[in-house]
Amino acid sequence: MIAVKAGRTDISSLDDLVGKTAAVFVGDSYSVILEEYNKTHDGQINIAYIDASVAINDLLQSVASGQYDAFVNDPVVITE
Repeated sequence: MIAVKAGRTDISSLDDLVGKTAAVFVGDSYSVILEEYNKTHDGQINIAYIDASVAINDLLQSVASGQYDAFVNDPVVITE
């Protein structure tokens, strides 16, 4: 799942993240997905690696404030 700031409609897929900054937890499967995307596509997603000790709410607030364009993770994690 790609979480973005409320009202933002320009990001709904990995292709939409090209040239933007996506936050992911260090070493999780979603960081690997973004790394593989960058290896196989001309356009690059800027990956911000976040320590897993960071609270989800703090990370989502960083997306809402514009520090990151998106947070990529499991829907269950994002909606908890």
